[in-house]
Amino acid sequence: MDRILLLSGLFFSMMMEGELSYTTGLLSTHLLDLSSLQIMLMAFLATLLTDWTVFFSGRYGHNFLKRRFPQMFSSKAFLSIRSVVSNPSVAFSYRYWYGLRIPSLVAMGMYYPSARKFLSFSFLSILLWTIALGLLVMNLKDLVLKFFDDFYWLLPIPVLLFLSMFFFARYNRNRIRRNP
Repeated sequence: MDRILLLSGLFFSMMMEGELSYTTGLLSTHLLDLSSLQIMLMAFLATLLTDWTVFFSGRYGHNFLKRRFPQMFSSKAFLSIRSVVSNPSVAFSYRYWYGLRIPSLVAMGMYYPSARKFLSFSFLSILLWTIALGLLVMNLKDLVLKFFDDFYWLLPIPVLLFLSMFFFARYNRNRIRRNP
């Protein structure tokens, strides 16, 4: 039962944040008692399911979006997006636009002329991403695990830096509101 929960958690985390979960899954294959090929297949399927779901939500839910956000669709900047996302190279390269992947998928769902063509480009892009990142992590696996063994005490530092920046920004925002 624990194994099923762990694998389903890994699958759903790959759907939300693919690179980090995929890398973590590959680094922990010895803990999961899985092969790297099985983790790669899981990452491929999770990414395919997520990207195609977002694409089709833009394809079939665009009327709701236009009613909900009419000011966004009337701007000149958004109208130029139509010409950008209908380019076939965008359908192949959206996977590597970190931070813009989800909005670009919704826009492609709304404006890409052929769903079949998009799905084939997307399939190839996800396959390339899965293989490239998987091979990179598998080749660097020993180096990364050795780093974590030697420098495990450094792991809390980025978390503490983030939390301190967050609280500092929050404090400044509240201070500015009180003293305009």
